[in-house]
Amino acid sequence: MDENGLKMLTEWNMKMDAEDRIPLWEPGKTPDFQAAYNQREPSVVAFLPKSQPADSARGYGAILVCAGGGFSIKAPHEGWPICEWLNQNGIAAFLLDYRLSPYRLPTIIGDAKRAMRFIRHHAAKWNVNPDKLGILGFSAGGQITVSVSTMFDDGDPQASDPVERTSCRPDAQVPCYPAISLISRDDKEEGWQAWVNSLLGPEASEDLARRYSAECNVRNTTPPAFLWGTCDDFLYKFWPPYLAALKEKGISFESHIFSNGPHGMGLAPEHPTACAWPERAAAWLKLQGF
Repeated sequence: MDENGLKMLTEWNMKMDAEDRIPLWEPGKTPDFQAAYNQREPSVVAFLPKSQPADSARGYGAILVCAGGGFSIKAPHEGWPICEWLNQNGIAAFLLDYRLSPYRLPTIIGDAKRAMRFIRHHAAKWNVNPDKLGILGFSAGGQITVSVSTMFDDGDPQASDPVERTSCRPDAQVPCYPAISLISRDDKEEGWQAWVNSLLGPEASEDLARRYSAECNVRNTTPPAFLWGTCDDFLYKFWPPYLAALKEKGISFESHIFSNGPHGMGLAPEHPTACAWPERAAAWLKLQGF
């Protein structure tokens, strides 16, 4: 981890430790939790708008926010400012503190799916509309976003835990310059395999990689999407196949690919064109009923 990454991780941990974190499982009951990894058990922080919901009978629309960071850190500028922006648009936000490497994708995606179930199950506590619960994420958090949006389930009706009986399907997805595919190779085969192995385990098969490549798993119940990024972004090549898969299944989407700009801009307040994405996303979410 470089110096900037360590700085962001330290800032994230300090800010998160100061928050009123809501654990997703009872302490000590988090599946696959490894104390030796020296990480917190997964949790969410609730951010509620100061204004009353537009429809008081239905409650707030809500978004689960997943910051990026290559599954090794979580970027603060893709967390707290995003929740504040959503609140300013009358939308409740829940910031996810998910597990990082050396945990692998099945476990990390499981944290996000649990968060969706948890928020929906306890929606009345925050005056949230359980039928308007979406997910938004940046980069690695974008991969979480598209994974949950294509790998969701309706819950296990036989589960003893009532949260696990609840659906984790998002009602909308907002992948922001997302990582998406694990089957699209880089120029060097060994580099691609090392990346996949770090996320899925040593000697991961292509079948397993396909399972965690969202462009291969879009279904006709996948939620509508708002995707944005820039042509300069090294992840650009992953987005057209995913959008094509959405189109093939008849899933509505809006996409804004700006002509230039670096990876990791967050709200992009200083970029001359990408700074427009929050306003466009807010308008799109309003059309989805949020």
